[in-house]
Amino acid sequence: MEIMKELTLELEVTVEYDYQPEEPAVMYDSNMTGYPGCGEDVEIVAIRIGDIDITKEVLRQHKASFIEGEIIELIHDYFESKGT
Repeated sequence: MEIMKELTLELEVTVEYDYQPEEPAVMYDSNMTGYPGCGEDVEIVAIRIGDIDITKEVLRQHKASFIEGEIIELIHDYFESKGT
């Protein structure tokens, strides 16, 4: 006999991250040197469910890049909604 139950929980998930916006390339600055620029980047600092830190587990399962991509999309959506 197989018994299946569904459990629904509302959990607070907190993701702390550092965000580096894109920096455009500069051909020549005041020193007659240039700067190649850099793409935007997100680095996860911590992930918690309630008071439980799950950062190491997420990183161990190589899920960080997916979450970082989602954060970048959220940032883009936010600025698009603000018209900037």
